Amino acid sequence: MFAMGLFNKTKDDSNPFSRKADETFYQKALEEVESNSINKGVYAKALADSAGDEAKAHSLYIKYRAKSLDDEQSIEILEKSHNIKIKKETERKYYWKRFFWELVIVIFSVFGLLIWLGSTEI
Repeated sequence: MFAMGLFNKTKDDSNPFSRKADETFYQKALEEVESNSINKGVYAKALADSAGDEAKAHSLYIKYRAKSLDDEQSIEILEKSHNIKIKKETERKYYWKRFFWELVIVIFSVFGLLIWLGSTEI
């Protein structure tokens, strides 16, 4: 699924990926209502916005929870992207640090070999 809401402030209903993601989020929200396993924070907002009307609160809950699930997915994608970026940066730093020390070893080895060859008389 693609988290289109994060990258595009206005939902593009012509985007099939966005529509399929929305369907999945709405389905999960409905399943939460049916199993009475709701997100209490989202439900409290829905209840407040419905002026206490329970039927309207359920409807708003599904809408708000679908958006919340979309947001959660977007955050997860951003965190993964950020972690990959940090990992690549760490690997790059490690590569150059290792390259530097290997170069130092080669230079000292060559220098040592030249000194040894200069001190031995054939």
